[in-house]
Amino acid sequence: MAPPPPPPANTPPELAYTLTPESPEEGRPFVIDATASSDAEGEPLTWTLEQVAGPAPSDVPLGEDEAVEGEAMFAFRAPEVDQDTLMEFELTISDGEDITMERISVGIQNIELTPTVSLLGEAVALFDGLHNPEQADFYSMSFGDHEIGVNGIADADDDSGRILFRYMNDYVTEEFSDLQTLALEGSVVGESATLQMEYMNGFSPSLLIGLEESDQIHIKEAFAQIVETEAPCAFSLLSSSIHDTQNDLLVGSRGAGLKIFQFDKFPRGTFAPGEEPVLEVGPILASTGNFCFANAWGSHIIGYDEATSTLRFWDVVWGGEPDEMASVPISLPESGPLVDADFYIDEVGHFVAAFVSSNGAHEGQHELWIYANQFDGSGPVQVQKYSWDKGVPSDVILADLDTGDVDAQADVLITLETVPYLIRVEQTGDLSLGDTRPSFEELTYVPTTLWNTSVRKAGAPDFTTQTLILTQTRTGKVSMMELTPD
Repeated sequence: MAPPPPPPANTPPELAYTLTPESPEEGRPFVIDATASSDAEGEPLTWTLEQVAGPAPSDVPLGEDEAVEGEAMFAFRAPEVDQDTLMEFELTISDGEDITMERISVGIQNIELTPTVSLLGEAVALFDGLHNPEQADFYSMSFGDHEIGVNGIADADDDSGRILFRYMNDYVTEEFSDLQTLALEGSVVGESATLQMEYMNGFSPSLLIGLEESDQIHIKEAFAQIVETEAPCAFSLLSSSIHDTQNDLLVGSRGAGLKIFQFDKFPRGTFAPGEEPVLEVGPILASTGNFCFANAWGSHIIGYDEATSTLRFWDVVWGGEPDEMASVPISLPESGPLVDADFYIDEVGHFVAAFVSSNGAHEGQHELWIYANQFDGSGPVQVQKYSWDKGVPSDVILADLDTGDVDAQADVLITLETVPYLIRVEQTGDLSLGDTRPSFEELTYVPTTLWNTSVRKAGAPDFTTQTLILTQTRTGKVSMMELTPD
């Protein structure tokens, strides 16, 4: 009897894949999808992917809208690079008997935007390992223990709520302490937070932390109180209308308008030792509306009501109620929802207001609108519009970025989370110096790193250097960068 014929030879599996996008930009997600692979005998398949050359993928987690699921799908985030760079992977498919392998090349594009301007020097300090940090700022105690530091808001490691984090420095060694944290009682993990350092009533600096979902403003340091107020999303100090050496606290709320809190006692020395003043609700400027962007300087108040798209102005009247001076209708940017805004108003009422909007897409519609005039919004308003198509904005500040340029009071600086740049628009005219209107230069890009979500201008440990404090929520990093304008 003839032997049985040998079984037919196994057919190796057929590997098929797509790479989307074919050449991703730095920081952007890409997917290798091998689900179209097949086996002639219908055997179950397994896939493996190994990187064999090039820089490792970014360790910044993919967002919910970027991640993929499936055994044959591999999602990564492109690394940050300083030139176009190649990554190579080996994709292997097996049917349990034979394998098929293919090398995949992924070209990572370096993002280059122009025109650029030099603004940042060396890193003065870098702090990492934080959990969802937000809005880090500078802290300076110019007397007593002579401490300075970096403070910010983050989530507790156990997700029990928000914390105040800090790195302190005695400005003698210029070395920062290890991380210190303080739990914010009653806070909710991930809730919207606002942080500012203010000098209240001649006391040492106080830190103000607004927690929107918790309906609280925590005041820490020399003066301590938890102010209960509905959905606080903006605050600023202004000159008191009832005592000439005291401050009031302006508080903007989401849905609950704009109000002033006043101290129930006069400053230190006029009440019994150990008896602390308490902030209580005073004049109500607006009982409704979304005033999450508001500021004050001296006796002047500026606030934007998102509910009515109106910029409103008040002046504090000594011994009386604040007087509303003017209101300016604002044409909302066309690119999408309002992302952030910042206002500058000086002691005589000159103002600049910057509004940033975006449709939220990396390559999308993003706009900056600048409004400015001279007299508390009552005169002609100058409007300038800028737009760009790459880089999602996250924060905007108005600050003098060139301390040697006395004419520039309100340069505009915008963080862009998805490109390694900041945006700078320089102001070259100053209303307080007699210019009939401020002038702003063209939009320029400041090279930096990806993922910046917040920026603040600050001093430095040696007190001779100006810095920018950049917060990166996704990476858990806060950096203090030397400010070196051209």
